[in-house]
Amino acid sequence: MGRPKAPVNDLSPSTLPPDHKLVMIGIPRGSGNFECVDPEGEERLVEVGTKLKKMVLITRGDFGFIRIFPPSPEPSKSSKGKSRLVGEIVSMISAKEVKAWKKSGEWPEGFGELNPTSEEQLDVQEGEDDGYESDNND
Repeated sequence: MGRPKAPVNDLSPSTLPPDHKLVMIGIPRGSGNFECVDPEGEERLVEVGTKLKKMVLITRGDFGFIRIFPPSPEPSKSSKGKSRLVGEIVSMISAKEVKAWKKSGEWPEGFGELNPTSEEQLDVQEGEDDGYESDNND
């Protein structure tokens, strides 16, 4: 019995069902929850599917498909009627798939060309001067 394999991705940006969205994974919020952003810029809080959680390492800046939960007709008592959790990550997208979709023109233009992790690295490099002077008195 070998290690379980990650689910095969049968989805593409042009063949998504209405309850699925292509998103860029953002900040982890704990307990398997992540913030994500779709090509239109709408931010959502989603959870990692139980099968996917055991098979795939999800990091900030990755792309994936989420399934949006249907709206609940009855409000929950603890959240005052609206839950922040709106869906679950059902599949992750490899860099090869992203490259192929960009080449074929299926990739949405809302994500842009610059990877968010690259932007963060640029911000860190610009802010390296923390205002403290060196204690070297040589």
